[in-house]
Amino acid sequence: MSEFKHDLGGTFKGSRNEGLDGIRGLAALSVALGHCYLVAFGLDIWRATVRDLFTLLPEDIGYRLLSLAFPADPAVMVFFVLSGNVLWQSFVRKRLNRGSFLDYVLSRLWRLMPPIAAATVLMDYFTQVSGTELVANTLLLHTNVLGVTWSLQVEMVGSLAIFAMWLWGRDSLPKMMAAVAVAIASVLFLRGTVLVYLPAFALGGLISSIPASVWRSRALFWCGLALLLTANLFFSHSGITRCFEIAGATAVVGCMGTRPLRMLQSPLVQLLGTISYPLYLCHPIAVAAIGGVVETLTGSHRLTAFALISFASLVLAVPLAWLLHVGIEVPAMRGRQKLPALKWQKRQTSLLSQPESEPASNGGGVIKV
Repeated sequence: MSEFKHDLGGTFKGSRNEGLDGIRGLAALSVALGHCYLVAFGLDIWRATVRDLFTLLPEDIGYRLLSLAFPADPAVMVFFVLSGNVLWQSFVRKRLNRGSFLDYVLSRLWRLMPPIAAATVLMDYFTQVSGTELVANTLLLHTNVLGVTWSLQVEMVGSLAIFAMWLWGRDSLPKMMAAVAVAIASVLFLRGTVLVYLPAFALGGLISSIPASVWRSRALFWCGLALLLTANLFFSHSGITRCFEIAGATAVVGCMGTRPLRMLQSPLVQLLGTISYPLYLCHPIAVAAIGGVVETLTGSHRLTAFALISFASLVLAVPLAWLLHVGIEVPAMRGRQKLPALKWQKRQTSLLSQPESEPASNGGGVIKV
């Protein structure tokens, strides 16, 4: 069975796509700052749409427009599209088949769970939940300790869905397009569940099936970015807004993975990309740690409060994320290759490999493969 061609350019450093690493880093930062925005300005301003602007004070209109620069929800959509894209690329590279399913699942669990467990235990110092609740959160059965782990539940389901799409559509672009269409249409029947985010993974997987010349368009990137950032201003933060955000995220990921902006390759942004997953998990811990400061600041000028909360939480979260990266994430990534099942899969893959090489790829969404 022959596979259709996957065409995705990009700027690589070793095996890393710097454009996607940079997007991942900025997305993690956007989520963190978006949470700080909610603490400082509250839900009422954040929820306002263009229909509500006429009822707001001029100062509040400015604050609502400011939220577009710190798009937490759109950034999570970027994570999901990234996951679909890079997981699909890894399937191409490793030539996975039905026999790879167990190894794939074990690999994903081994990749995701250690940082979640460590961050959940740290956060429990502030939440003080029961032992049963702590275990449930560690296993992603509940998400009330860290809060942000709801998206990791989606990540788990999306990882399985994109693998099923790969098994069915890897040999044919029409099959892949049909799978994407089914994922999009299913949203109408899956509202209120994590499955409504499956189109993000599906479209992410489709990116490499589209000629790279399409993704080199700067006009497509800027239109996608505008759609990603402003959809919630016109349609609120739910419902159809997610469809527009996923479409915008697909354009951003496709374009920046192929022809990245220079800023994405800067050392600071690349550092954020390296620690993006632990930063995503650690920022709620940092906000909880400065709880007393937050309570004091929320009574002051809101813009000042936002700036100070953002600064204080990131000063704590970035070093903590780095420690989690070097102490938990990296050892876990190395250790997963020693799992007996993965060793067997590696031998099988080497036997099936062919001389021609596929483009290297990097991690998925808030995680890295």
